[in-house]
Amino acid sequence: MSILEEIFISIRHYGDALKLIRKHKMWPLLFVSFILFTLILLLCGFGIYQGYASLIDWVLNRSWVQAWHSFFENASWVITLFKVGMSIASFFLFMSFGKFIFLSLGSPLYAYISEKGAEKYKGVEYPFSLKQLIKDVVRGIRLAIRNFFKQLLLTIILFLLSFIPVFGLLFSLLIIMLDAYYYGFAMLDYCCERDKKNVRTSLQFIKEHKGLALGNGLVFYASIVFIPIVGIVFIAPISAIAAMISYFHITEKS
Repeated sequence: MSILEEIFISIRHYGDALKLIRKHKMWPLLFVSFILFTLILLLCGFGIYQGYASLIDWVLNRSWVQAWHSFFENASWVITLFKVGMSIASFFLFMSFGKFIFLSLGSPLYAYISEKGAEKYKGVEYPFSLKQLIKDVVRGIRLAIRNFFKQLLLTIILFLLSFIPVFGLLFSLLIIMLDAYYYGFAMLDYCCERDKKNVRTSLQFIKEHKGLALGNGLVFYASIVFIPIVGIVFIAPISAIAAMISYFHITEKS
């Protein structure tokens, strides 16, 4: 199955996730997510905004940027594209950091939502174990830290490349896709945890099915653009259930 096919499958399963939530009246889980992450978003959002604005001001006041202004004075559209590309790239650079905090603090809740969704979807019951929950949370945070530093390195490289006039928009798009991939990665890993896959096996599974992770994350980022606050708070738990359905779709066909 190609990456493109997996992306479309992953996106389609958001619709299946909504059907599952309506059928089994799982709205209270979304409400709990709303209360908890509204508080987290208020704290993270202010920090992201301040960091994003400060970085833009700092870059635009650099001497080499001012030199570009003089060099391209007769082609203002180039400068405009440069500013747009840099703004998009820096925004998602700080969004990546905010997402790391968001997913790390939300790991127990998302793991629980994914599990409850799996129970309704498969008609089975997973026995609760506090010891296993703590183990899964620690594993989730460890993996989130690993992914964060790996993603941060790649994002910084793309961010620096986004300074290139015209081509900067392309690198900004790659930053969004990279961030979407690692978001979907986290959602799929909850399923791998529940399936008793160790970290190495989980990494291998998601590496083989990059399209599922990317498709799941792209819907989340589309929600940021079109319904910013509501999208982040409500789409996030739906992402966990959509990733669960995608996981079963692939593993049951294997």
